[in-house]
Amino acid sequence: MDTDGDNDRDNAQSPGSQNDLSPTQEMAQSCLGIVEQRGKSSITTTEVILSVLKTLPEEGSIQAFMWYVDQLTEIKQDQAVALE
Repeated sequence: MDTDGDNDRDNAQSPGSQNDLSPTQEMAQSCLGIVEQRGKSSITTTEVILSVLKTLPEEGSIQAFMWYVDQLTEIKQDQAVALE
């Protein structure tokens, strides 16, 4: 029985695919994705903050939230510099 096709499918899946992530890693990637949407001007700063708050668990730490706000601030600064 040839199982090479099964191995090819397994190898085609990237090592960082969401199937391999813990719930905490998935949440972190979701929050980063939200922040990145702001970098692309897809959503407003207020939408980012609300979305990140909704994505973080209720017992989430203020440090985690502040880290994402810091990332958002960096994006805003980069955009301001690009406009100069």
